[in-house]
This record gives sequence, C-alpha cells and structure tokens, in this order.
Amino acid sequence: MVAWCERHVAAHNDIALSGEDAWHFRCGLLHQNTTQHRRSSFERVLFVEPGHGLLMHNNVINGALNMDITIFTQILVVAARQWEESVKGTEPYETNAAAMIRRHPLGITPYVVGVPVIS
Repeated sequence: MVAWCERHVAAHNDIALSGEDAWHFRCGLLHQNTTQHRRSSFERVLFVEPGHGLLMHNNVINGALNMDITIFTQILVVAARQWEESVKGTEPYETNAAAMIRRHPLGITPYVVGVPVIS
C-alpha cells in the first residue's frame, strides 16, 4: 500500500508527504484516530480550518506537516479517480465495486423504501 500512496498521492508536486508518510498518516487516522504516527517523518499532520483568510499548505512547522484540507482532499480525490480508471474492468475491483457503499435514492428493499439511504 505504500507503493499505492507513492504512485497516487506523493506524486503530486504540491504535497510534502512521501508514499510512506502518506501510508502512516492513513493508518494513524483510520486505526488510532490520530494525525500522529510513530514511524512518520513528521511529529503530526495538521490542518488550519478554511475560512480564516489564511492559506497554509505544504509546510513544516516545528516538526508538524501543515496542509490545507481543501487542497489535500482534492489531491486524494484525483488520486482515487486515477487509480479507479486504471483498475476498472479488472478483478477483484469489479466484484468489490458491486458491493461498494453508495447512495440509493429510493432506499433499499426490504430495509428502507421511499427515502434516500446510504449503504
């Protein structure tokens, strides 16, 4: 998975995360609910909330990597879409995609019918 992060996330020139650091950030966030990971090159990852008239992105402050959350999210969306285009039509992507979480505008019979459901 480090290779995926290297190829699809770290490849962006406007992000200081290596593939390994991107993987550590992902693991810390998903498994421990933290932006700190003991193997990361950075003490932590931090985001200044948007809307304060200040754009701070891709800089290191006292050992912490600061990124703009909007830019970072856009990078992840582009990375995921590029990856998806490269694996569409292959297995196990197609099998997994059929069961992927998605919005069902009319519900899911027999559970909830007539209102939008995400499942």
